[in-house]
Amino acid sequence: MLDHDDVDESFREHARSWLAQNASEFLADHAAADVDIETSRKFLSLLHQAGLVGITWPVEFGGQGRGESDENVFAVESARYNLPLKVFRLGLGTVGPAILELGTVEQKTSFCRDILTGDAIWCQLFSEPEAGSDLAGIRTSATRVDGGYVVRGQKVWTSGAHLADRALLLARTDPDVPKHAGLTMFLIDMHQPEITVRPLPDVSGRAFFNEVLIDGAFVPESMTLGEVGAGWAAAGRTLQHERAAVSTGLGKGDRDTDTISVKNLLNLARTHGRFLGDTARADLLDLLVADRLVGHLRLRLTQEAEAGTAIGARGSIVKLLMGRNEIEAAKTASRVLGPLAVTGRDPGGSPTDVMQTVIGSPGLAIAGGTEEIQKNIVAERILGLPREPDPLRQRPFRELRVTGDNTSALGVQE
Repeated sequence: MLDHDDVDESFREHARSWLAQNASEFLADHAAADVDIETSRKFLSLLHQAGLVGITWPVEFGGQGRGESDENVFAVESARYNLPLKVFRLGLGTVGPAILELGTVEQKTSFCRDILTGDAIWCQLFSEPEAGSDLAGIRTSATRVDGGYVVRGQKVWTSGAHLADRALLLARTDPDVPKHAGLTMFLIDMHQPEITVRPLPDVSGRAFFNEVLIDGAFVPESMTLGEVGAGWAAAGRTLQHERAAVSTGLGKGDRDTDTISVKNLLNLARTHGRFLGDTARADLLDLLVADRLVGHLRLRLTQEAEAGTAIGARGSIVKLLMGRNEIEAAKTASRVLGPLAVTGRDPGGSPTDVMQTVIGSPGLAIAGGTEEIQKNIVAERILGLPREPDPLRQRPFRELRVTGDNTSALGVQE
């Protein structure tokens, strides 16, 4: 590990050489999409030992205590690798930063180091069957009891819940105030008998999304993240961290490392003797241009963050464009490869790599906020347009439930 006084270029060389030796060797032996949890955990632990994860996190909580510029240097250097960190990305990019910003010293001490070493997997219990885009309409309740809260409710489309040790939970602690005001954020132990996780398989039979049923699980008072009743603001900050992680990549690699990137689609087409006509070539060119535009935008935001300008709502622009590009990439893969889009073998990958990516492409556009939500955030936070009127916004949540009013509002807008 480098001394913290070393200049950025020394850190860049350290990151570059470590990744070239370790990430290249690791990815040569494992398909990143199919790596098992223990192998992925081992890689994250090695990354932490090398001082290349938790770069800006405080040393006392397991981080490296370095500057934002070094974080961005690593984002750039790691972009050429599809690091096997899928199940840990939520903890690294969303949960950890939220705890560091909103948590108590006890919470930071208890959880942050385990996130960085891979000793704990986290999920995010936000969306519900009747509260997806209208996140403030959640019905999961947290009732005050001696020493904490008893939680009851249902969450859905929770990524990685079947693997998670702990979760960020958004629950309603006060139904007698407007829906945005009665929410509280908690850190909940997923290994409770009162919590049931039901996988939701996709058409391929694989399941990464889950339904989570909570029937009397307990959360100690000390596991409240932020203030009671301030859950809406906490959720907003958490989602900003999520969009910032999307904007800078966080170990996911650039588009050239994706299974359905232009580079890999061309390799597949050549391998399987697929003829590429003018239409297919035009589709690939359009996809390449769109991907490069997003890449330049991500680089610009990374550089501005390095200079001290927060990414903020601009992360929604990246999220919006990446979601669109992923869907277009899946369509292009189907047009270019035909049946091979669901049966072909990616060179060096598994037979289902392309199929999994094509099937999962709509998920990126939905996860973390739909396209409509991102457009609203851009319109209100960046363009300064007025918020659309919501006549139910100031009514107590209990009345909305009793009268059966439609609680759908404008989406997740912190």
